[in-house]
Amino acid sequence: MPMDEKPVDAKKVRPKGLVIRDKAFAKRLETAVLNNPSAPDGHGRQKWLREQLEGRFRRKVSAEALRKWFAGEARPRPAIMTEIAVILEVDEAWLSLGITPELSLAERRHQNALVTGAVNLVAGMIQMSDGHIAFPDTTDAQVDLYAIIQGRQHSLVIRSMREGAETVPITVPSSHERSIVMCVVQHEATAYSVLRLPSDVISKHGNQKGGYVELAIEPGSNLSIKTDVLPVIKSFANLDGELPIRKRS
Repeated sequence: MPMDEKPVDAKKVRPKGLVIRDKAFAKRLETAVLNNPSAPDGHGRQKWLREQLEGRFRRKVSAEALRKWFAGEARPRPAIMTEIAVILEVDEAWLSLGITPELSLAERRHQNALVTGAVNLVAGMIQMSDGHIAFPDTTDAQVDLYAIIQGRQHSLVIRSMREGAETVPITVPSSHERSIVMCVVQHEATAYSVLRLPSDVISKHGNQKGGYVELAIEPGSNLSIKTDVLPVIKSFANLDGELPIRKRS
């Protein structure tokens, strides 16, 4: 090597043609546009978002930049990310990072631990009922568990809560219609029940936040979302669940 030539730092060299992929962001962006009632259907979404950026924020963005965002080949700069979140009426933290902004880091870790335990619990119960289970192989999955029960395949979304005196907020994916949504309720140290959260109830009472929907499960002997009592899954042969029998007064 010549004396006046400096060594090349391989970490700072990007091979020509290398594309940085961010499929998770692209999926969230697509979900946010799909859930926005002002966005058009079909192939006009990218053009619509581009026109919104220019019309509302005087932000000129090329059609190629939009294509790369939707393809997961690039991400918007922070300032543009903020503007897109405003246009699509979603939380910027969710759009950019995929996190629920209302929770602190410690709360998210605690919630994730509860969900993991609930998923493992349901997986074990399905296996004990002669079903078969499989876990998604992606960290950005909208599904927590796949199950084959009596020859039928199901996509399961599983949440968790501890029964108490206060209303419990939970979040579910905006794609909940394509899955069976359950909530594992811990009543005592070793006493659990599994509730079904029907998609029509989620749509009726949920608060759409972009890629997820916020719900509030209310306390009581029959856990409910507002006026809708949630069915209990007593057997994995019947994933619709059964409504609790109300006691006569």
